[in-house]
Formats: sequence, C-alpha cells, structure tokens
Amino acid sequence: MHVSAPKGWTLDEAWPSMARQLREWGDAAARGRFKLAVETGFPASVAEFVRLIKEVDHEAVGCTIDVGHQGRYKELLERVKPEDRVTQAGRLAYNDITHALIDGLGSKILHLHVHDIDPQTWQEHRPLGTGFVDYPRLIAKLRHIGYRGLLVLEIAGPGDQIEAMLKDSKRKLEACL
Repeated sequence: MHVSAPKGWTLDEAWPSMARQLREWGDAAARGRFKLAVETGFPASVAEFVRLIKEVDHEAVGCTIDVGHQGRYKELLERVKPEDRVTQAGRLAYNDITHALIDGLGSKILHLHVHDIDPQTWQEHRPLGTGFVDYPRLIAKLRHIGYRGLLVLEIAGPGDQIEAMLKDSKRKLEACL
C-alpha cells in the first residue's frame, strides 16, 4: 500500500492521523491473519519513512522496499545533483539509499519490488540487467539481515515482450540468489 498526506496538509499535520490509521488497519490485518506492507516513497526521506514504520510499531504492519523509489528521497537529492544522476557516483548513491532503508527497517521489510532503473533517465520498472541496481550487493545485504521475504518482479514494457522480459529478469535474479 501507499501512504500520503491528505491534500493541503503538511507531513507534521498528517503524521498523527497516518500513524493512527496504519495501526487501525494493522489491527484489521492481524484479525484477518495477514500483514500490510507500506511501500517506500513517502514520506520523502529515508529517516521519516523508517520513523513512520517504527512509530506505528504494529506486528501486522511492515514495508515494501521498491528499488525504484529512492530517487524521491531527500537524502539522495542532497547527495546527487540532477546533472550527476548519470555518473557512477550518482548510481552508487542511489544504491546506498536502498541499503540505508534496509539498515533502518530490518525485520519490518515484508517484500521487495524488484526491477532495474534506466541509467540515463532513472525510469523504473526496467528489466533486470538493463540498469544500475546493484543486485549482487543488494542480495548480500538481504542475506546479512536474514531476509526471508518475497522478491516481486515489477517489470513494464510492450505487451508482446513482457513475457520474455519477465523470464529473463527471473533468470538474472535467480543467478544472484
């Protein structure tokens, strides 16, 4: 699921109601014996996203790390100027932000949206191997924290090519595993 502040509200104004709503939905999820996964991207900083998930502090509420949403985070925007996105340093910083999320969230990570990111445009949902997500490093990090959750391919493309792109991406992901 995605969260956002109501239109016209600041994050500080929305925070109490967002946390309360997530706890209430977490109660409903627990009664139904399932979990809710809040997808990365909002709030627009690693620190605030981690704070939200930890503050909700509900056994049935965790998160989804989408490898394509780190370009929105304040911590990355402070490190990488727009013109430096295409550089090796820009790509490394992007991957570092994913690792910062993992470090901050640990056992609250329920699953990951797996795809690649175009190195020129930073467009997400590209087939694995066509971009700059460092999957060997990411998988090593997940192993290090003992992650046992799902890795969900999230690939976009022309309808007549999607099956081949998914098969190839699955094969590349399995090679990393």
